[in-house]
Amino acid sequence: MNSNLQVIIKMRSAHMAGTFIKTKKFVVLDICSEIPAWAGREVEEGSHRRGYFGIKTVERMIEFECRSKYEQHKWVQGITEMLNRRHTMKN
Repeated sequence: MNSNLQVIIKMRSAHMAGTFIKTKKFVVLDICSEIPAWAGREVEEGSHRRGYFGIKTVERMIEFECRSKYEQHKWVQGITEMLNRRHTMKN
């Protein structure tokens, strides 16, 4: 959470075999706790254990894949808690 009481997500991506690393910041608006598996992922071995969730930002929906439903639950719970705290601090 930043000084403006916005929940921020920082995403890093490596380019050219790690020579350049780009960092982008997004303001989190909402979270989608259950989204369907990406096309083709549902046929892979162990896919029934994976969990998927999405974070809605101003620019787009960012989708995440977790190794387990438990891991997904912990991420969703943590982000939801930050969004709830932001709401109570603003009021």
